[in-house]
Amino acid sequence: MDYQTARYAAACARWYAVSGDESYKEKAYRSLNWVTYCNDSLGMAFESPVSKGILSWWSDCYGECPRMFYHAFAAVPEWAPPGENHILYSEGILKEVKYYDSKVEYTTTADSGTEYLRLNFKPVKVVLNGSEIVRRDNSDGNTYILRRLGKGDYAVTIKHSKSCKVEISG
Repeated sequence: MDYQTARYAAACARWYAVSGDESYKEKAYRSLNWVTYCNDSLGMAFESPVSKGILSWWSDCYGECPRMFYHAFAAVPEWAPPGENHILYSEGILKEVKYYDSKVEYTTTADSGTEYLRLNFKPVKVVLNGSEIVRRDNSDGNTYILRRLGKGDYAVTIKHSKSCKVEISG
């Protein structure tokens, strides 16, 4: 049940991100919290809080459940750790990821994609393969969307139409 609940939470979080309906944000938050009761202090996962001690080698809770948290963090970046730089979710595989004080770099492998980040600095320049891209409120083409989270943190969504090296600097 933990994986199904985490998947439900991720769907609620994504719907909140699209619709702004606060009730779905609350559902996502409560569901993700419930899922944390399905693990013990050593990281052993259980299907539900009442199934502790039952070996479940067949369960998908080890791989699928934690992955759903990334979907939720992409939708609600306020929940990711504050004051730190994080790639919250990527639609494709990323390589050569480097974090600096006021800079994040990575290389995408997919022909097109979207990355969601939480940064502890305000980006002043986003570069794809050496070319600076513009900030827009929509997400058409090679663009980025910036949203202030407070206390110096920002949520950044980067969209690109080909594989590229991405450099975000503040």
